Amino acid sequence: MKKTSTFSIALKVTGIHVGVVGVIVLYSLLNGCIKPKPNNEVVMFVELAPMGPAMGGGAEPAPTEEVDEPEPEVEEESEEINEPTPQEDLIPEPPEDPTPEPEESVPDWEPTPVSDIKVSNQRVEATPTRSQNPIPAIDPGKILESGSSSGPVGTPSDFAAYESRVTALFQRAWISYKPSSGGPAWIRISFSSNGTITSRRLQKSSGDAAYDAAAKRAADSISSLPRPPSGYGKTYLDIKFELKN
Repeated sequence: MKKTSTFSIALKVTGIHVGVVGVIVLYSLLNGCIKPKPNNEVVMFVELAPMGPAMGGGAEPAPTEEVDEPEPEVEEESEEINEPTPQEDLIPEPPEDPTPEPEESVPDWEPTPVSDIKVSNQRVEATPTRSQNPIPAIDPGKILESGSSSGPVGTPSDFAAYESRVTALFQRAWISYKPSSGGPAWIRISFSSNGTITSRRLQKSSGDAAYDAAAKRAADSISSLPRPPSGYGKTYLDIKFELKN
């Protein structure tokens, strides 16, 4: 019973499919056989002229002419090179010599003839001319003072005699202070241009402190020296303190 129902259903479905396919084929055949009739209507085009000014229309526009725009002309570069115009050398003109002023003519001197000279017995004295800056008077006393202060320049023999005199001065003072043994010691005596002693310093020791102290006391006992001769360049003397037999 079930097999019969299944078969009938399949048969129905197949029939439906066949029917649909047949309808589609029939429609295609009918669409190709029936053609639309062509429309025989005639269409006419009428061109209307523009209305003139008498018929109330506006002025007929003037036909526009196409104007060809001129192409810009390309200026050809001139191949000519503008050479600079040579400038004339400007040579300065020499200045004009100023006209010299005429010199005044000086008459030549002519001696007076002897016959025209008048002789007179009057004595003519020359008048002394005075200078604007008179020379001041010089005091003779000041000249003598300046000459005595400077004095003549000493000679080498004068310098040697001066040093011997100073050495003898310290040797006389050394007699009162010298010890019985030791020595010698050197004391440097510094002095000014007028003979004033400015310093006393032990220049070379004897090796004995007592001996050096005695030499220093002998040098301190002299307060000033004789005035050096003019031109004496030394400012100190080294005095030797030694024991003599």
